[in-house]
Amino acid sequence: MQITMQERQKSCDVPRKLANDVPPQALCVIELYGDSGTFLSRMNPSTQIIAAENPEKAYKSEISLTKVKLAFGMPFLKVWLMAQLENLNDFCGTKSKMTIDQMDELTGIIAVDYGYLRAAEILLFFHRLKKGQYGQFYGSVDPLMIASALFQHVKDRQIEISRIEAAENQKRLDNQRKEWKNNAISREEYENIKQSQVSLN
Repeated sequence: MQITMQERQKSCDVPRKLANDVPPQALCVIELYGDSGTFLSRMNPSTQIIAAENPEKAYKSEISLTKVKLAFGMPFLKVWLMAQLENLNDFCGTKSKMTIDQMDELTGIIAVDYGYLRAAEILLFFHRLKKGQYGQFYGSVDPLMIASALFQHVKDRQIEISRIEAAENQKRLDNQRKEWKNNAISREEYENIKQSQVSLN
């Protein structure tokens, strides 16, 4: 017998570890969200559009899926990922939807193979998936298509991150040039200073 999403989520509602029980690399999750309930509330599917409005912020987030897992546990991470999939299920107008078992297996794949992705990136990914950036579903919400779309997202992110870093480097160089220009002296000023030094000697 399949269990419902509500039952799965309820199984993760037990208060999670105290901060001193969390691995050091995951403390940032506790510091930012406090507990798993707050994380669910602040990172629910309705916030996907927020991530889409600022992809750069999503890419730079410190909170990766692996850190969420270390802070709140794998069962919790899978429930959060499943909430995104359930939302996608409801969003799509296809007749055939993903089953709980299919979603459960897909969340495991995402958690294990893409732990380095930021949680905010997952929100960004599902927003883009909904808008058809990675194709469309034909007749059913296909978990394999979602997995393939996420694989493509990883390729796209490398291009986007490189573009962001290049823009930041260019801005930094421009600021340095501006600072040098502001601090530079004219040839006439240089000659006057030089002449003053000669006179002192």
